[in-house]
Amino acid sequence: MAGFGEKMVNPVIRRALAQSEKAQENCVTYKGVITKSGLFLLTFVLGAILAIIVHAVTPQITYQDYAGTFSCSQAELIVMIVTGIVGFITCIIASFSHRAAAICGTLACICFGYPVGFMAAAIPAYQGPILMALVLTVVLVATLLVLYRTRIIKVTQKFKAFTMATIITILVGSLMLFILSFIPATSEAVAWLYNNPAISIIFGVLGVMIGCFFLLWDFDAVENAVTMGADKRYENMIAFSLAFSVIYLYFKILQLIIRIMAVSRN
Repeated sequence: MAGFGEKMVNPVIRRALAQSEKAQENCVTYKGVITKSGLFLLTFVLGAILAIIVHAVTPQITYQDYAGTFSCSQAELIVMIVTGIVGFITCIIASFSHRAAAICGTLACICFGYPVGFMAAAIPAYQGPILMALVLTVVLVATLLVLYRTRIIKVTQKFKAFTMATIITILVGSLMLFILSFIPATSEAVAWLYNNPAISIIFGVLGVMIGCFFLLWDFDAVENAVTMGADKRYENMIAFSLAFSVIYLYFKILQLIIRIMAVSRN
């Protein structure tokens, strides 16, 4: 029977280790994971560039909202919906199929990058936060990597258990708030929570913290895969998991910056 420690290993890595080959040349390497993760992140950037191009070649309608004046076309909105659906589906496939990870992971990253490019092109007020979030993400990823490699932060079983407990708590809490928002007796209280600036920022900070936890967990997963000689066929899937954690962290930082900006304007 597998021990508690083995059960707490990233499920993707656990499956890879279960089918690992003994030959060293057929194992996951740091170079392979870093290179492929970099390629996935590059396609994320290409997705943003694609959105900017679509915005430039389609007729625009000007709107006004809390972020200020912005413009977009119906075609862009349709593409946003399509990329959201495709991104979700391909992300799930890439996370569970090592054979499809390269293609589906690439499509998912392109779809994830599209809304960033859309915001940069359609909403001028978001261009600063988008660049700021990029810089902060690079700095934070580098810092977390140094802290992990120097073992100042150790990804222990307690760390993983705490991360999972935090994620489950937030998911359950969000679901409960969603349900309570439809109940007349509690809908106003839920609306107050959603619109409260301080609480909004607190949830934003929690989102960034969870992104950091995911990234540290992936650092540990990559190290386990290399150390234990996971099958190289799983390298694309492992690399996508790492790239996805970086992208998730970027979105959470961007979301937090936008929330802080909204509070400062009010």
